[in-house]
Amino acid sequence: MATPLIDADAHLTEPPDLWTSRMSSQKWGDLIPHVRFDEKAGMEAWFIGDDRIGLFGASTMVNAADGARYPTRWTKAYPEFPRQADLHPSSWDVHARLEIMDTHGVAVSTLYGNLGVSRNYYADIEDLGFRLDIVRTYNDFLVEWASPASDRFIPLANVPFWDPGVAADETARAAKLGHKGIVTTGIPERHGLPPLADHSWDTLWEACSEYHMPIHFHSGGGDISAFVNATRQSTMGAGAMMAAATTNIILDTAASLSDLLHSAVLPRFPNTRWVVVESAVGYIPFLLECADEHFTRLQARESAVYEALPSEYFHRQVYGTYWFEQLDQQLVDRVGADNIMFETDYPHPTCLLRDDISDAANEKLAHIDPEQRQQILWRNAADLYEITAIPDSPRLAE
Repeated sequence: MATPLIDADAHLTEPPDLWTSRMSSQKWGDLIPHVRFDEKAGMEAWFIGDDRIGLFGASTMVNAADGARYPTRWTKAYPEFPRQADLHPSSWDVHARLEIMDTHGVAVSTLYGNLGVSRNYYADIEDLGFRLDIVRTYNDFLVEWASPASDRFIPLANVPFWDPGVAADETARAAKLGHKGIVTTGIPERHGLPPLADHSWDTLWEACSEYHMPIHFHSGGGDISAFVNATRQSTMGAGAMMAAATTNIILDTAASLSDLLHSAVLPRFPNTRWVVVESAVGYIPFLLECADEHFTRLQARESAVYEALPSEYFHRQVYGTYWFEQLDQQLVDRVGADNIMFETDYPHPTCLLRDDISDAANEKLAHIDPEQRQQILWRNAADLYEITAIPDSPRLAE
């Protein structure tokens, strides 16, 4: 019998008029996030005022050179990126995305942004009201964008994480709009903020508990300039730099997970659920072993709030996502079949396309316990996001 797929990590390329068509030009003028050609870089980019905050065409699928409807990957070398005219419509158009989801056998898909609020691209903006307006506008847009097929999408809200109290308020508002979780940074110290263990964050975790909003740490949630810079490019070459940077950025989430496990947040907020996204799961068994070992040796005597080892809290409250890696039964058992969700990462350059998805959902899981395979491909995500009815759509997984 064919199996549905729930995609626990997919991205929406923000359309160039997302903010300019929704925020008050009379109030904010040229500060409003907008796309224009960057003469210095020779490509289209996002700007707030005169500050470039991100490349427009990065991390997305493009049109096939032969005019075929199915998307393809950008093949030109870094730092050249596609322009708006090159992008496949499924990157930003809801109806084209639904068509691709049907082609890929994906019944329901999460929605993460491409710019990524967790990179704090407006850190230098002093007006906190303007910052909040950017976040709220995005959250309103995302629910609006998904509305033609709201049963097919899991919108995830950005939050103004520079102020936990305001972030808690936005979490409550987003839940009422229809968002199914929040996205925030797992590396707050890189943004000059207190670590996850600091009790100033409690108001946000309380709101997430109250409104049943899972908390998502996506890879790339900090400053990536240590991995992508002119020195590394000139010494390694662009391709090697970007290949290494991708792995390094993914492994940043391991540090976020380690901090979370030792922060006492999980035992103090047992009703929260956490997702570490776009970082695969192969590293998790070692991380859990290491966390338990050093908790026992170094932390247990000062952590009365813990009633179990860190790994037990992971298995109770945290999820990772399965992507391109090879899973075997031993790995699934050590991570926990209850703690793995499937993702495609569409439309990023390393995403799974149709044949990749078929391989990941079938051949690469062929030796996994059948019931656990169902958990990974859709049931865990359905439980987490409270999806009670899976939409009827084409299916690739057997």
